[in-house]
Amino acid sequence: YIEFIRLYIVFLGSIVFAAEKNSAICCRGFLGRRVGTGFGWAIGMEGAGVLVCKADCCEAEACEKVERNPLVPDLSTVRTLFFDCDDTLYPSSAGVDVIVRQNIALYMERELKIPKDEIPKLRQDLYVQYGTTLRGLQDEHDVDPNHYWEFVHGTLDYANLLQPNPELAKTLKSLPQKKWVFTNANIEHAEACLKHLGLDNGIFEGIVDVRAMDFANKPSSASFTAAMRISGETDASKILFFDDSSKNLEGARKHGIHTVRISDDKNRTILDVAQMPKIDEISLTLADLWKYDASSPSY
Repeated sequence: YIEFIRLYIVFLGSIVFAAEKNSAICCRGFLGRRVGTGFGWAIGMEGAGVLVCKADCCEAEACEKVERNPLVPDLSTVRTLFFDCDDTLYPSSAGVDVIVRQNIALYMERELKIPKDEIPKLRQDLYVQYGTTLRGLQDEHDVDPNHYWEFVHGTLDYANLLQPNPELAKTLKSLPQKKWVFTNANIEHAEACLKHLGLDNGIFEGIVDVRAMDFANKPSSASFTAAMRISGETDASKILFFDDSSKNLEGARKHGIHTVRISDDKNRTILDVAQMPKIDEISLTLADLWKYDASSPSY
């Protein structure tokens, strides 16, 4: 009920009507692109305001902040960034998830002797109930996680699946906040991904993996408590969390953490600070992050 009231308030506070015919509605801070022309409305945040384009473009100088939404955080005060690894620091089109899913199914069939035709439904049920297939297999089949990871990740050809992204590396390194990788996978997999993406050169303070969470994986409250403890961040409202999973983002918001979804899914929620199809758009969509003064008192 509280979540519904919050959603309704944000909705009311974020509707802006175009003042003139054929003006463009600019949700630069929310989607990073112009979304339409003509009379109508759009939801979009940059900092704590809503932007409306006055020209048929979506450049910053063509937009005017016309309304303040007090429920949108001031990004210049965010001091800790959590980034999911898979399908967040690289696009889902890389195909890593497809191979991982195939390997999980093979593991369940060969190692656990589960009938092949039962595996798809069982995997989905475990994911829904436990947050990850591994956590469910640990509880219900006493699976050794190290053996599981060796089987599931051991055959991944990282060099062919992931390519270096020097522009992203430069962008992330320029962010003044402390940055952490926060993943439901094991640290070995996350390190391999960062290495092949070219993001392993001191960009991140460290990796909070599922072992560090004592296997209390996202979206559980315990996972976010663990990530805050490990990162040294004591104030959830000073965290911005990037993930492709709407379930994980919902769990973060319940913990008081601000969220950004990395997805091109059209089913968006305005409870996220922003949504972008790929992390590479962070400088366009969340420019206010660079206004944070890292020399100011923090932790």
